[in-house]
Amino acid sequence: MQVVTPMIHVPDVRKTIDWYVSIGFVVTGTDEECGDLNWARLSLDGSDVMFASGGQASSSERREVDLYIDAKDIARVFERVKTKAEVVEGLHDTFYGMREFIVRDVNGFWVTFGEPIDGVATDEACVRQLIEQWAEAVRARNIEGILAHHTDDFVMFDVPPPFESTGLEAYRKTWDLFYAWSDDPPVFAFDDLRVTAGDTVAFAVASMHCTVKNEKGGFEPLKFRVTIGLRKVAGQWLVTHEHHSIPAVG
Repeated sequence: MQVVTPMIHVPDVRKTIDWYVSIGFVVTGTDEECGDLNWARLSLDGSDVMFASGGQASSSERREVDLYIDAKDIARVFERVKTKAEVVEGLHDTFYGMREFIVRDVNGFWVTFGEPIDGVATDEACVRQLIEQWAEAVRARNIEGILAHHTDDFVMFDVPPPFESTGLEAYRKTWDLFYAWSDDPPVFAFDDLRVTAGDTVAFAVASMHCTVKNEKGGFEPLKFRVTIGLRKVAGQWLVTHEHHSIPAVG
């Protein structure tokens, strides 16, 4: 089978390689001339691309040709890539049956990652997307978005008092405290998110970070842990429990 591999001319091959390796690509070939790296070939999940010297970075909205990369487990790929690139479009489903996201690479070029929806519409992917949307709602101060997909008898164990918050109204009040001590815009991001899903029950464990107000009125980073329990009700995943924690000191 004949294969077409794009070769893109860039201003700095080594810098370009470093960026693509940081999002998961593997270098499969390079060439140097007088000590300068002038060509490289990289691969990700069977998609190959070549970079050669002599190009220019782009500040245009679009180029004549973009990269389209077939991804596996696109939600996990997006989680890895979004902190290393300018996100043009977040995860979204297309009318032609693909789940995609678009970023700009280190040179400003558009790169689209895509996976057939039939390949990602698993319970694990649905739970991951629900949790990521919850975190986005926190950053947007969207209380209704935060409460969405939680059961009426939801139970939360949090870092600050109270010891237990039961029900959506009690859960809503916990966010008043969070925003009172948080920076603006709020920092609330995953460092790692792992999801396990069965037919009717799922759970996720995550390490996250935010910022909190210190005694001097400034803000300092705080790393914390989150465990989330979910139950599938009438075909819809709903959060039944959250446990936010930090390691004990002393």
